Amino acid sequence: MDIHCPACGGGVFDAGNMYLCDNGEQCRGGFKVWASVAGYTLSEEDLTAICAGQTSKEHEFISKAGKPFRAKLRWDFEEQRVIFKFREAPKVIEGVMCPDHEVELRASDKRYYCPTKLEDETWCRVGVWRSYGDHEVTPEELSEILSGVPVGPWELTKRDGTGTYEVMATFDFEENKVVTVFVEPVGKGNDRKGGLGV
Repeated sequence: MDIHCPACGGGVFDAGNMYLCDNGEQCRGGFKVWASVAGYTLSEEDLTAICAGQTSKEHEFISKAGKPFRAKLRWDFEEQRVIFKFREAPKVIEGVMCPDHEVELRASDKRYYCPTKLEDETWCRVGVWRSYGDHEVTPEELSEILSGVPVGPWELTKRDGTGTYEVMATFDFEENKVVTVFVEPVGKGNDRKGGLGV
């Protein structure tokens, strides 16, 4: 294994039920990683990520009470040991309700979404991207859109960076997506419309 100790940079070797640093007692961090953590056996890929100061992929573990849970593993440089990294709970968008299920929406890194699981084991399809072009959708705009109220105009930058254009945004309840329509500048005299539905 060409893996190096995150505490001192020494080589890491497989000691059977754990991984240790070649520098032994000279290792300033006393590096030691158990080969099996909460019922899961580390792979070489996991160990490589941990020793590089990165986070492993998510795996299923078994708690001391016998219950399964999911987490990632990483090396904690302060505590000099492997720790679990759990998913952060999605942020609740207070007062912004799903039009289909009357539950408050949640926010992931990229989307606002309804957390309702349906009887057929699929999830509610109501969702709105957190940004359209360079416009960040606010919770107030989200609430209006999902109430059927058009919002905007939003000023977006053209993809080629040569200027901006404006759109109004509405929610298509049949397609469960935001649809945007170009706003023509006053005096242009043409009826061009375009959809940027996502």
